[in-house]
Amino acid sequence: CNTGLFPDSNRGPRHTYEMATLASLGDRKIVRLVADSVSHQATKESGHESEKPVAMLEHFFRMLVDDSSRVLDPTGGSGNALRAAQNLHAAGGVFCELEEPYVKVFNKEQANAGIEV
Repeated sequence: CNTGLFPDSNRGPRHTYEMATLASLGDRKIVRLVADSVSHQATKESGHESEKPVAMLEHFFRMLVDDSSRVLDPTGGSGNALRAAQNLHAAGGVFCELEEPYVKVFNKEQANAGIEV
């Protein structure tokens, strides 16, 4: 979508990718092998400035999330990380967010989906 950041517009290109850190507790084995990169159109449906598409999150979560997984999203934002985990049948998840407007949107969407918060 040709959006991204210019670290220095006089010396380099626009960065049209984001990097993430993936962490697991213990010696967790890969559930499914997937590519280490994927391209998706950016979404801003919730209004959160760094919202990630559910489909993109699912791509990476397939590596580790299965029905025995409990997923922590310490920067909940739009809630898409927990939606992706739910779509992959995670056993549970924890959503943490400090900004009240995003918490309200997340709670409303969960209730509309019939999911207890």
